[in-house]
Amino acid sequence: HILLISTTRFGVRCFPMGMLFDVSAHCLFCDDEDMRGYLAGYLNSNLAQTLLEMMNPTLNCPSGVVGRLPLVIDRDCVPQAAQLVRQCVALARADWDDWETSWDFQRHPLARLALQYPGEHLFRLYARRQEEMEQRLENMKQMEDQLNAMFNRIFGVQGEVPDTVEEQHI
Repeated sequence: HILLISTTRFGVRCFPMGMLFDVSAHCLFCDDEDMRGYLAGYLNSNLAQTLLEMMNPTLNCPSGVVGRLPLVIDRDCVPQAAQLVRQCVALARADWDDWETSWDFQRHPLARLALQYPGEHLFRLYARRQEEMEQRLENMKQMEDQLNAMFNRIFGVQGEVPDTVEEQHI
């Protein structure tokens, strides 16, 4: 299942079965897990963002506008796109689960690192945490850039739509 959301920039989230939704955020349903990943990757791409901005220059992005987006399915790219999206979702979930507001929160990241590296000083644990967060961000950026490049190639818009995602949009 894919939840269609919009704040300052259009985006979608994958969510598991059993989650509730309402009219404030539309949903797209797809039984094929790889195709769901491919669609989520496309809908979160710079290309989809650019097209949506041209089709609907407002903050609200109704499902009818999303439904009018052109869609090219490159069956050879579906598994790779799905895998990249799964990795992005896993990184985002790990980041979210580090905070007490997550239902899956277990312990503060510094406490987790203190258990991993007993006797290490707090300033070093903090440095490890910073490195962990920077690595997570870099990994996410690389995967999103790969997805952007893939969809730009599939749609034949290389050089017209950027492959790279700005850090503020990760």
